[in-house]
Amino acid sequence: MLDSLGDFSFSFIAISETWFNTTTFHDLFNIDGYNFIHNDRIDGRGGGVALYIKSNIKYVIRDDLSRHLTNDAETVFIEIQNGNKGNVIIGVIYRPPDNQMASFNNSLSSCLHVICNEHKDCFLAGDFNIDLWNDVPCSNTQLFVDTLSSFFSPNYS
Repeated sequence: MLDSLGDFSFSFIAISETWFNTTTFHDLFNIDGYNFIHNDRIDGRGGGVALYIKSNIKYVIRDDLSRHLTNDAETVFIEIQNGNKGNVIIGVIYRPPDNQMASFNNSLSSCLHVICNEHKDCFLAGDFNIDLWNDVPCSNTQLFVDTLSSFFSPNYS
């Protein structure tokens, strides 16, 4: 991954499906100039998420947002301390393909309600394991699209 970064200087790098677990030696994955937070798969293999944050960026980990999705996905949420410009939420989500979509949609909606009520901008990255090209007629896939649209559409009032 370090070779791929080259001369770029990203503020954030979000990774899903890290495949980290309780036996992973996380120090091997540190990148100079970045803080590294992660949420590993506890049981089984695969999954997991990680977020690299440029070391000069002030942030707090938002475990309260991750708790909304505990049973449905692996997540990491942070809140960027942005002074007078307003704080920003960044989240990384991995939804396993065998997870129930209806439950995930409910949990995601609950999490997004909290963010919306705090009047903060939000950026989500991740692997939702949804084939939007082929699954849109599916009611749960359409609900996912509608949920994201309702929370992330611009407000022109």
